[in-house]
Amino acid sequence: MDIKIIDDLKESFSSEDKTYSEKIERFFAAHGGFFDCAPKKAYFLTGVLVRKVLNIQFKANNATPFQKKLHGLRLSESIIKNVSKEAQAKLEQYKKNYYRELETIISQYMTICNKNWQITNDEISFYFTTGMNLADLFKTKKEEEDNDGPDQ
Repeated sequence: MDIKIIDDLKESFSSEDKTYSEKIERFFAAHGGFFDCAPKKAYFLTGVLVRKVLNIQFKANNATPFQKKLHGLRLSESIIKNVSKEAQAKLEQYKKNYYRELETIISQYMTICNKNWQITNDEISFYFTTGMNLADLFKTKKEEEDNDGPDQ
């Protein structure tokens, strides 16, 4: 079943011979019908990145002020683009940007999308929040060492 697939992928993600991008490619390959275009992948991965920011903030401050930038999770293409940029800046501010490879992959998907982002705002919000909810599947080695996982 789908949940078992995700659990199986989580085990294979802990394999040290897999790069971060290989883990992401494997995840998308396993769920190809769900992620059938570049914008969906970009929104999903931006949600993963934002969850990383929120986890780091919570660990450092016992609060998640970045949440205010998410407009109550009523998102649009322009909000996603802005949030992506601001998340990267926030990670740099906290000196915990272990996600440069993820940021590169997000940028690649956004570049592929070009002006062909034909997805509703509801779908944008859905794929983004799905990424937030599954962010724990995409941990970096440094993240695991620093234990910046979900404590919320």
